[in-house]
Amino acid sequence: KIMRQGELHPAQRTTRQPGQIRAGLRYVWNEPQLRATLIMMFIIGTFAYEFPVILPLFATVTLHGDASTYSAMTAAMGIGAICGGLYTAGRGAVGATQLVRAACLFGISLCLLALTPRLVAALVVLVVVGGLSVLFIALGNTTLQLTSQPEMRGRVMSLWSIAFLGTTPIGGPLIGFIADHSNPRVGLLVGGIATLIAGAVGVATGRHKKSAPTPKPA
Repeated sequence: KIMRQGELHPAQRTTRQPGQIRAGLRYVWNEPQLRATLIMMFIIGTFAYEFPVILPLFATVTLHGDASTYSAMTAAMGIGAICGGLYTAGRGAVGATQLVRAACLFGISLCLLALTPRLVAALVVLVVVGGLSVLFIALGNTTLQLTSQPEMRGRVMSLWSIAFLGTTPIGGPLIGFIADHSNPRVGLLVGGIATLIAGAVGVATGRHKKSAPTPKPA
């Protein structure tokens, strides 16, 4: 009852039609900010969000720990994720600039994690990694929803899901192979550098784009 219903902007339900998938792909490709956001998520989702693969190796091989070491690392990431979620919930501006900044900071934090010599330092950096990972996901999700047209929003968000979750079967084995045949630190560095490259893609594509506007009433 406390919701201000006058500020809600309901959109018409899109009816099922032939060629909707192709239309959604064309729409995203022709919108620079949407295209840049999805490309960034595809790169980062493939190379950076492979923590279930890389963190166990980093805990046991690099830091010479055991299951408790890995548990402490995931707990540190969880604390960071909570802080990142609370921070994101209180943000006002959302757009390409904030998304690129989050991607670059996330990439830097992954590179720092790869260079940490001891567990204590790794736990501190993992808190930052957890917060920035949630921040990037939330900003990307929000940017897509506020930028896309209501009739295309469902198709745009399905592509976001593919870029985020659908890249795991590619990135997981790839990062695992790199870590097994070199060093887990290299796997983390690959994720960090790829995230920085994704941030550069966002800068190049959205240089002249302003923050996502509030959607107008339907």
